[in-house]
Amino acid sequence: SLGITSMHNMDGNWYQLELLKSLLDNGELDARVEIPFHQKNYFPLERVDEAIEMRAKYQGDMLHCDRVKLFIDGVLETFTALMIDDYPDAPGNKGAPLFTAEEFNALVTRVDSHGLQVSTHAIADGAVRRTLDGYEAAAKANGKRDSRHRIEHIELIDPADIPRLKELGVVASLQPVTAPTVPGNLLEPILSRVGDKLPYAYAWQLVRNAGAVVAFSSDWPIAPLNPFQGMQAALTAKPLRRDCTSQAQSLMDTLHAFTAAGAYMEFMEDRKGTLKDGYLADIAILDADLERTPADAFATIRPVTTICDGRVTFEQ
Repeated sequence: SLGITSMHNMDGNWYQLELLKSLLDNGELDARVEIPFHQKNYFPLERVDEAIEMRAKYQGDMLHCDRVKLFIDGVLETFTALMIDDYPDAPGNKGAPLFTAEEFNALVTRVDSHGLQVSTHAIADGAVRRTLDGYEAAAKANGKRDSRHRIEHIELIDPADIPRLKELGVVASLQPVTAPTVPGNLLEPILSRVGDKLPYAYAWQLVRNAGAVVAFSSDWPIAPLNPFQGMQAALTAKPLRRDCTSQAQSLMDTLHAFTAAGAYMEFMEDRKGTLKDGYLADIAILDADLERTPADAFATIRPVTTICDGRVTFEQ
């Protein structure tokens, strides 16, 4: 009903794959789903090899597994996001990393050696740097390839790390609807947590200008699922402070980030993500002309028909 034809899950295990496969077999899976193997920080290193088995068993355009999901830090609100420097409002506290640099490098290198993609939850600048360092270590150990490793969120990034996203071929997987830059969202406690680094917080356009691939998503169930609400958030973002530049996105960049970039991030840009002859029949027909809809009215847009794999999955 929200026009969604594909989704990338952020948690993953055998049970979820088996459940979704049963829906697929019964003709009841109404969207394409990509499920990762979620390697938790208390799992032994070798357990990540389960992802190889999951990939071998689940490969298809409707349901597949080709990725490992990791968390490297927490969130800014609870001082658990990993900072390079101390929190301005909590001297002596840099956050709570879930992996040491050595542990993370070893884990990512092992996953990368299997040809699997990695997506890492990294909120603050220390977590983003540690993640990029891990991806770089994996490339040095295993040889550079088209890995398209991902970083989820990037709510704060050090300026020195912005060009590294493109250099390492890392996809910035971002969630505009969660940002305090969005009209109506709360500015605190983020402003107090970030302090003087605010110009590099939720820096979507800075990341895009540096040439990195930017993909947008919802972060549901933490944030609203509606992609049109996410589009409005991207289009209407306001500077956090006078010394911060606008990170608001253009319409075409926003649409690309919610469609083609997601397909690219999934290694499926050769068959979905755009309306093109010969591509998979995934189509959302809307009740509004996107180019004529005011940016602050995008959340009111509704699909009238959704088609996935040539089958009508929603009709108003």
